[in-house]
Order: sequence, then C-alpha cells, then structure tokens
Amino acid sequence: MSRAFSFKRVAQPLTGRKVLWGIALLAMSTALNAQSTSWHLVVKSDDGQVTFYADSTSLTIHDALRTVRLLYDYAQTQQNPDTLERHLSTIELASIDCKGRRIAPVQSTNYTGHKGAGAVVSKSVNVPKEQLRYVTAAADSLDEKVVSYVCEIGDSSRGKQG
Repeated sequence: MSRAFSFKRVAQPLTGRKVLWGIALLAMSTALNAQSTSWHLVVKSDDGQVTFYADSTSLTIHDALRTVRLLYDYAQTQQNPDTLERHLSTIELASIDCKGRRIAPVQSTNYTGHKGAGAVVSKSVNVPKEQLRYVTAAADSLDEKVVSYVCEIGDSSRGKQG
C-alpha cells in the first residue's frame, strides 16, 4: 500500500544570522572571482626579483592601443619610501601603444601577498586617457618584453575575431 505524502512549504522569515551569512558568502565569492584571473607568465627579471604576468582575458584593443591587466610579483617585500607601506605584488591596468612601443600605468593596486593575494596595501586612482604618461620601452628591457607580449596576443586575438 503506497501513500502519497503532501508537504506544504511555509516560508520562514529570514533571521539576522541568515542574512549575515548570505552577505558574507556573496562577499567571499566576489573576492574569489576577482582573484581567479588566469595569469600568463610574460617574463622574469634576470636577477629573479620580479616576475611579470599578463591577464589575456582582460585585453581590450583600440587601433594600436591595448589595455591589459599586468601582475608584478616580487621575490622580496617592496617598500614605498613615502608611506613605508610594504607589498609583495602589484596588479596594474596598463595602456600599451604597440605602434610607438610605449607603456603607461592607468591604475595600480598593491597587495601584501604574492600574485595579488592578501590585503590591499594601496590603490591608485584611474588616470584619464589624456593624462597618461607613456614611457618608451627600451630595447631588450623588461618593459619591451611586456609590450611585445601584449601586442602579440592582441594581434593573435584580432586574427581569431576576423
């Protein structure tokens, strides 16, 4: 003999604790999503003190200009001489001029841990496009290797789109 059971769901009011847990979970998932970037190795300095990575998924292309997120991961703690704040990594939004072989910082955030982990130590404001200060990448420099990498991935992604 089988019986059919009927359950009637009654909505339970959200308690303060449930709301706080929901907010905490949302905040953690947002933070984890922000850090779940796929970093690709670009170059490591000859002395091993800094490793450069690029987030190719963040790449935007406008003519010869590229905008991309870069990660500078330091082997040893860096210290800002003005504020004395210490950090082990920097994530920077950079503008790269492939035609002029130049690079300019748009915005940067320094972190206490490696690869953008840990607490935010400092964060700069976004520099407006017309106020960017480009630096020409010297031949065989780390900047030149970063510019070449970003311009090449931009060219290859352009080929895939077209």
